[in-house]
Order: sequence, then structure tokens, then C-alpha cells
Amino acid sequence: MGRPLSHEREVTGTGRRVLGRGSFTGGSGGNRNSSGRGGGGSPFSILIVIIIAIISVVTGKGNILSSLLGGSSGSSNTSVNTQSQQVNVPNLISTFGSAAASSISGVSTAWSGVEDNRGKLDKTVNENARDKFYRPTGGDSVTVMVYMCGTDLESKHGMATNDLVEMTKANIADNVNLIVCTGGANSWKNSVISSSINQIYQVKGGNLLKLADDNQNLSMTDTNTLIRFIEYCKQNFSANRYQLIFWDHGGGSVTGYGYDEKNPRSGSMNLSQIKSAIAATDIKYDFIGFDACLMATTETALALSDYADYLIASEETEPGTGWYYTNWLSDLSNNTAISTLDLGKKIVDDFIDESSRSARGQSTTLSLVDLAELRATMPNSLSSFARDTASYIENNEYSRVSYARTASREFAKSSNIDQVDLVSLIYNLEQDKNNPTIQSVLGAVKYNRTSSNMANSYGLSIYFPYKKLSKVDRMVQTYGDIGMDSEYTRMIQQFASVQASGQIVGGGETTPANILTGGTSGNSAGSLSAADIDSMIANLISGSISAESLSSIGLDFSNIGFLQNRSISDDAIKDYVVNNRLDASKLKWRDISSEPKIHLSEEEWNMVSSIEESMLLDQGNGYIDMGLDNFFKFDENGDMLADTQRAWIAIDQQPVAYYHLSTTQNGDEVTTIGRVPVILNGDRANLIIIFDKEHPKGYIAGANTDYSAIETETIAKNITEIVPGDRIQFIYTYYGYDGTYLDNYTIDEEYVVGNSIPKVSYLIVQDDNEITYKFTDIYNNSYWTPTLKSK
Repeated sequence: MGRPLSHEREVTGTGRRVLGRGSFTGGSGGNRNSSGRGGGGSPFSILIVIIIAIISVVTGKGNILSSLLGGSSGSSNTSVNTQSQQVNVPNLISTFGSAAASSISGVSTAWSGVEDNRGKLDKTVNENARDKFYRPTGGDSVTVMVYMCGTDLESKHGMATNDLVEMTKANIADNVNLIVCTGGANSWKNSVISSSINQIYQVKGGNLLKLADDNQNLSMTDTNTLIRFIEYCKQNFSANRYQLIFWDHGGGSVTGYGYDEKNPRSGSMNLSQIKSAIAATDIKYDFIGFDACLMATTETALALSDYADYLIASEETEPGTGWYYTNWLSDLSNNTAISTLDLGKKIVDDFIDESSRSARGQSTTLSLVDLAELRATMPNSLSSFARDTASYIENNEYSRVSYARTASREFAKSSNIDQVDLVSLIYNLEQDKNNPTIQSVLGAVKYNRTSSNMANSYGLSIYFPYKKLSKVDRMVQTYGDIGMDSEYTRMIQQFASVQASGQIVGGGETTPANILTGGTSGNSAGSLSAADIDSMIANLISGSISAESLSSIGLDFSNIGFLQNRSISDDAIKDYVVNNRLDASKLKWRDISSEPKIHLSEEEWNMVSSIEESMLLDQGNGYIDMGLDNFFKFDENGDMLADTQRAWIAIDQQPVAYYHLSTTQNGDEVTTIGRVPVILNGDRANLIIIFDKEHPKGYIAGANTDYSAIETETIAKNITEIVPGDRIQFIYTYYGYDGTYLDNYTIDEEYVVGNSIPKVSYLIVQDDNEITYKFTDIYNNSYWTPTLKSK
């Protein structure tokens, strides 16, 4: 494996606990704001310290691959004086391969295995692809339809208005019809658009000209509203070149498009509904674009491949600025026969470049996908990949698939939407860059760009269940509706069935509540007999399990259909889980008086996919939980050491609950991104914290809205800039001494942002606290070690 390197982290001071008066914000976080006074930019009155860590332990060819990551928050420039060691990521790559290195270290290494495809315009045409719908005539007329559901992006931040202004600044030619349908927002940040009804506008001569009021005022996520808009454009602005852009939130393959703020209960428009609406209008599009988050998925592309030549969309969440409209609309007006490849490149380049200026630090992606080519090359290769993956699961290699899934580039990671980059997933599983499905994606993605802090994002993601098994049945239904490959459908049901079986036996826990009272984590799965496991899995698969037991793994009787639609046998599942399980009783500390450590055998490490360390502060009436970070330590024998320094991230000297999201190594540059839950100006949000080469001590890049208490599963565009006058209350999870989750906790005194952005730093605190490590196994069960009290 190579000699590990020591890990260093910079700490700026030591704090002492001074607890101020606090309030509860409601179990779900809610949108309620605690009463309090303006803080004038001064630090909060609570000072806490925690150390939290993440490690991924991956096995390859029977070897234990447990190691130390050089990428905690601000990892490249921070310092801890310990005898601990760290595995150098490049050494890992050369020894075990990129997939192992990624999963072991928690670092997404840059474009490993498959060549970086960013910034390379591919004008080749696959010989098997159908002819394009749009064919230049020399005298082209173009109708660009923008379906703009303003929602809270507009009512709170004016993002739709900003994009409309960009449109009015374009030099729109007479033969270019730029038509915009508006609605879905409680208010608009301009004096033109009505919030009471849906309307249709034309952008012409630098102005917004109202064409029609839609007095039915249907939800913008109702397919009838979309159909009415498209039909209006078809009848009144007939053209030989059509383009359709969806503007709003996006939720990817499971959730689809849109959140209507005026009609929150209407839900989103899923892929099946989008496909049926577009099919009903009988228009073939030059491109269909999503100025929305997470819609560059394999499922989206295949669903729309019969109706458009190209898809333009993002794998990752978009910044609030969204697409930049002025330049590409002007280019289209200057030459209405411009190739879609050149036009799409302009859209992608302007989006990435503008985002880097106005949304500093935001992880951004945008790709241009040839749907005609994807339709010709993807279905057969995807079927083959799905069959191969299913065979691994059937032949006692579920862990191989699980490790590949967890090591792959994941999008909107904290939202648990279960979307990963398709090329990254396949390469991690097969280690073959010439895999036909990889080549299909690379051939169909004609242009792809990402921000510099993204790696292994090749242009198309795919749904692969792991975080939320409750969504599998919904996705299976969508797959049937859009004509997705049946082999892939069966494979994910098979994977989910093994995972659910491992979870029902594992009895893991999502919080450290039981540990706080001196109990043990889970049901100590290693002590279960084969007969016990056989009975538990049989009850799950047959549906004779109790509702309470199903609820413990996030399922109910309405969403376990996947257990009945799989090719793997009951006996095969039972045998695998019996022989591949983590015994939580082994998670005990040794050498507590000198240097606490946890020792596991090679076989036991094989069952671990990640480790996170958390400290809980003794507040006097209970414990405050401070989140999860990715700093961790191992000794030369491969034993995990307890961290003794106990430093934690603070904002203007106020330690905050921090949750690590991702770490990406690109050459010698390491970028780490995390979130801090807050109430921002009265609404639930997350501050985005970034550590990179230019900002080794970290900085606040902005904030994004947290929709956990709002009736939508779509993901907000982000990041919103933090500006002077913003009111912030940091949120912490709070437990009683009996281990009961009490509430989310905030301090009454608000932090009011002054003329400078608050500073990020590390502090050490020597107050009463307890550390516990969260071990996650290959089935996504979580177990907690006994706590270690501060000395």
C-alpha cells in the first residue's frame, strides 16, 4: 500500500463553553424562527468543539484497504500534532486502482480511469443514429419556448427576473420568437408579471410584451399547463426550428421537474408526465433544455430521445444564476441556422464561466447530449451492463457492486436522491474504460464542462438506489412508463432486495441516541444465528413483517414491491447476508487509558463502507450534536485511533454543526465542500463552506434553501450570496440525557452579517464532550461506538 503520510491541520485557538439561552425550532426544522435580538455581527455565546471524521474502507481481492484521508476540511493546509498516518491518494491509485482510492479516502480523485471529457466539442456522428429532426434551410425561423415556473427562486431572490433581463439584453431577430410562460410564484420582483395568473410573454425589442393571460391558472407542474403553452406557441409562432427550456427546480429522475409555490400540493412533473405532455403536442425539437437542477440523467435523455435532437442539462445542482441567456440568444439571432452543437457549446460555456464569476465555489456541470446517438447506442449496452451487474449480485459479489456505488461521483449527495455519474459507476465496477456503455455515453455527450472542483462527471447520471430504498418502486413505475431497459429495472430491484435484507437483519441506528445512555448500537447483528436471519429475511420478503420493522429501515407496505420482482432467489439472499455481516459488538475501544483504538479483522473491515466521527457537547440538560466531518486517523497497524485534539469548525469564533459533503482532488489541488444548517432570514437553509487552494482556511460560498419542511422533493438552485444584513441562527440537533431526540436547537441571539463575510476557522475546546464513531456497513446500516469522554 505504500508508507502513509502524516496529516496536518491548522487550528487557530482554544475555546471555552459559555452557553447562552436557546430555543427549539421544531422537529423538522420548519420555517419557524426563534425569537431573538440582532447580534450586530458579534459571535454567538455558545462555544463548542467536536471532531468528526469520515473514512471509507474498501476491499479488493481480499485485502484490507483501511486508510487515512488527506482531505479533511481544509486538509491541504491544516495541522494536527499526532503520530497518526495518512495514505497518499496517488499511492493508493497505483496500488489498488482509482475506485479503491476514491472509496477508501473519501476523495474523488480527478478523472481516474476514464479520460476527462470536458471542454472537447465532438462533431462526429454515429452511423447508426437516426437523422436529426432539425435540418437547416438557410431561411430558418425559430421559436424558443421558455417554461418559467418562478416559485420561491423568484419570490425570494428574483432569479427569474434576472434571467428575463438577460433575455431582453439579447439582440433578438424578427425571425426568432422568444416566448415565455410565467407562473408558480407568490410574487415577482418586477412590475410587469402578475403573480395571480399564468401569463405568456414575448421578448422583443428589449421588452416583455404580454401576449395572453391564462385565466385557468393551473399549477405549472400540471401537464395541461405545459401542453396549453406549447400548443399556443405552435399555433401562433409556427417555425421550422423549435427549442424548449424548462426553468425552475429539478429533482432528477425520481422526482422530475418543478415546484409551484402557489400550488405546493400539486407536486412535481415526473419524467413520465413530461414525456406524455411533449408527445401530445406533436412537435420535434432541436433541443430540450433544463435550466433546473439534476436533470442530465440517462432516464431523462432516453425518455425524450424520440422528441428532440439534443438535451442540455446539468448532472449537479445549478447555482441560482442559472443559464446566461444574452449571448447565445444573440448568436442564434445572428444566424438562425447555427448548428446546435455550436449553439449548445455557447450555452454551456457561458453557464460555467458566469457561474464561476457570480457563484464562486459552486459545483457546476452542464452537458450537451446527442439524443439520436444515445438512442442508437445506449439500450443494448445498458442491458448488457445490467445483466453483468446482476450476475455479480447473484454470485455473492454484492459488496463489489455496493463499493462501486459508494465510490462513484454522486450528485446532490446530502439530499439522498441516489443519482451517480454513469461512467464513474461503470468504471468503478468494471475497471474497463472501453466498456460499451461508457463508450455510448462518451460518444453521445458532445460537449461537457464542469467547475474545477468537480471530477468524474462525464455528462449523464443514472438512478442507482442506496440511500432511500423507499423510492425504488416509484422509479420502477417511471421506468415502465418511459420505456426504460427492463434488465436495468430488474437489476436495481435485485440490489435493493439484498440491501433491504441486510438492513432488516443489521438493525442499525441513524442517531447515537442509544449510545448516550450506555446501550449498544443496533441489535449486534453478529450475535444472530443463521436461523434468526433466515426467519427475519423470510418475513421481509413474504410481506409478513410488521409495519414497525419495515419502518425501521425506511419502508412501509406501499413501497416494497421491488422485493417481489427480482431474479435472485430467497435462499441466495439469506445465504449471502448470513455470511456477510458486520458484528456491531466488535466496535469496542481498546487501550482506553493510553491511546483508544478500534481493531477489526480483515473480514470485518470488508463489511465497512464508511466511518464518521462525531462529538456531542454536554450542554447541561442534554447533548448537542455537531455534525459530521472527514478527518480521521489510523495507526501503522491499521487500527483506527480516537482523535484527541478535538478541534472543530467555527464561524466568527462560533463553533457550528458542520456536515462534510465532498472532497475532490484535481492534480495537486484539493477542494472540500461542507454544509452548516441554519435559519437564514427566517427560513431553513444551509451555509456552503468551501476549502480550496486559494482559501485553505475555508470560506462561506453562500447558502441554499433547505426544503425539508416544504412539500417538494425537488432541489433548489444554489448558491445564494450572503450579504450584509442577513440574519443567521445556527441549528444543532439536541438529545436529552436519556438519549431522546428533543428537537433542533438554536441560540436566541441572531447573528447579523456585517460589511464583511463571516470568517471560517478551527477551534479547540476542552469542555465536557463525548466522541462516538458511526460505522456504516455495505448495506447502509449505521452503528455507533461507545462514547469517549473528554479528559
